Amino acid sequence: MGLLQKISGIPPSWVRFGTTGTGSKTRITCTVEGSRALVMFCIIGVVNTVIDFLIFRGLVSLLSCVAPDEAGRNMWIAGASGASFFIANLFSYFANSHWSFKAETGFGRYVKFAMSSLVGFALAIVVVYVGTEVLGFLPTLAWVVRAVMMPFVNFTLLRLLVFRHPEVGTEANAETHVQGGDKKDGTAESAVKTGN
Repeated sequence: MGLLQKISGIPPSWVRFGTTGTGSKTRITCTVEGSRALVMFCIIGVVNTVIDFLIFRGLVSLLSCVAPDEAGRNMWIAGASGASFFIANLFSYFANSHWSFKAETGFGRYVKFAMSSLVGFALAIVVVYVGTEVLGFLPTLAWVVRAVMMPFVNFTLLRLLVFRHPEVGTEANAETHVQGGDKKDGTAESAVKTGN
């Protein structure tokens, strides 16, 4: 198993290498069957960010009327940020459980999801800090590095800590769900892979 597969949690059977073309125009191709889950994860991430921002702005606008003084307003802004993060995180959990990872939901799984999200959030802050303070990047460049890197980091955290089933996000898992197979004994999984 390669390093990329160990880090991402993608089993070796998901990665297919091949070639296209002939002669000097031959290209090596790599297909990751679980890439559908990553694409859905990124789409949900964009929607999640919009939800977070809209709720945050709405609460800040509403609460600025309630607490017009500076000290009180800053407290409300921090509260609005926490509330918008929590609501967006709930949306992200249910959407990713359903569309990205095709997994059942539950309180215990949500706690793991929330903890993974907080770890990802902390890592995002570290990336920006290291980019600006240690590497000397402009703040915008550090943010871009974070924006490109963090979806992959968050996806990997969720795959390793929350949605650990090896068939997560694949068509085979969807077929196993439809056939009503028991994932623990692998019978439906075997039937899907062999085409029976």
